[in-house]
Amino acid sequence: TEEKFNYSKGDYGKISRALLEIDWRRRFEGPSADDMWEDFGSFMLQKMEDHIPKKKEYKKKSGKELSRSTLRAMGERNRLWRRYRQFPSGRNFELYRRVRNKVNSMVKKDVKRNRKRILQGFKGKPKRFFGFMRSLQTVKERVVALSTDSGELTSSDQEAVELLGKYFAEMFTSEAGGVVPSAEVKDLGWEDNTIDLSKEAVLKKLHNLSTDKAPGPDKIHPLILKECAAAVAEPLSLIYSKSFDTGSLPMAWKSAAVVPIFKKGKRTERQNYRPVSLTPVCCKVMEALIKDKLLNFLEKHEVISKEQHGFMPGRSCLTNLLEALESWTRALDEGHGVDIIYLD
Repeated sequence: TEEKFNYSKGDYGKISRALLEIDWRRRFEGPSADDMWEDFGSFMLQKMEDHIPKKKEYKKKSGKELSRSTLRAMGERNRLWRRYRQFPSGRNFELYRRVRNKVNSMVKKDVKRNRKRILQGFKGKPKRFFGFMRSLQTVKERVVALSTDSGELTSSDQEAVELLGKYFAEMFTSEAGGVVPSAEVKDLGWEDNTIDLSKEAVLKKLHNLSTDKAPGPDKIHPLILKECAAAVAEPLSLIYSKSFDTGSLPMAWKSAAVVPIFKKGKRTERQNYRPVSLTPVCCKVMEALIKDKLLNFLEKHEVISKEQHGFMPGRSCLTNLLEALESWTRALDEGHGVDIIYLD
């Protein structure tokens, strides 16, 4: 069993105090953004080792939804069954049968009550809901042996990893070189120095982090950043500013933990898996700061089309479909023909 950080039981007060004891401005004088991140990341990992306990991942035990009274009744049922097997008689079997039926009824009630409690706790917590639904599946979504180019199946996890890695890499489009088409350039007054990477801006973003997300390859969980927001805001602000001013990202931010997710079809076919990348949370915070400023600027100058629904706040595939449906039905009501072309 692999040991993992038990983030829910970390001593974030001690981690924050250790961070606040350091003069990060002085410590970060001179180094590149990559060196600054290596220094900060190593320091955080050391403090995580010191102040966050680890736990072993065991298979979850069944029966947690049963009450103590039900468990006691199950013990009595088992005792009566052993007595019946030792001294077979009609009276002993009747005693066992009554308790057995009572236990079956109690188990059903406990399971129903526990399921109702779980369902009531799903509001605003989609991750918990999907986790519960996955726990009900009899077939678990995991990568099995995959078919190679020769038609044989992989014999180890390493072979499957290399096969999926090669396939996922082939999915990226390599843009052809040459002359880039010219476009009309309109100066809208954008200035890079308007992007706010200050300590206060970073602190605000850290306070709004969702703590139920998984960490990236750096193992720095969003819960750590949120709990220690006041202490990590300054070093992160300095790293962000250095990275933006020099136009270079720390190399660690270009790495991701790629998880294959099964879609449908045969589980042995690599094309039936899609990649999900887990990138460092600290890098996502910087991206969010830049995105917010850029998006506000584009909306203010009406650069983005009103038909754009993807990656826009308050819009989604659903709003796109609703507008399209409204347009189609209006055209049909007015007696026009409607031709629809789907592009993917």
